[in-house]
Amino acid sequence: MARALTSKASLGRGVRERRRSGQNHSSLGLLTPATVHYGQAAALLEKRQRVLDAAYAAHPERFVKKHPIVQSLPDAVWINRPQPLLEASVESPLGV
Repeated sequence: MARALTSKASLGRGVRERRRSGQNHSSLGLLTPATVHYGQAAALLEKRQRVLDAAYAAHPERFVKKHPIVQSLPDAVWINRPQPLLEASVESPLGV
């Protein structure tokens, strides 16, 4: 029985760690929280834009609407907006 609890606990830790470091979030410009936290976002977004530029240059017919642009990083993202901002009715940068 103790073995089953240990494996459940380790599974939970693994899921949480993957969630924190390995999952791209749409509210973070399709970056991982770790990438944003450790200041690697700008370099990664520039690299993505170079790849999109090269793809567009090689095959512009594949991009029907316009030249592709990477999603930018928002100024702020909250799980729960801080209370003073809620009381002041400050508009969220994400419109939430």
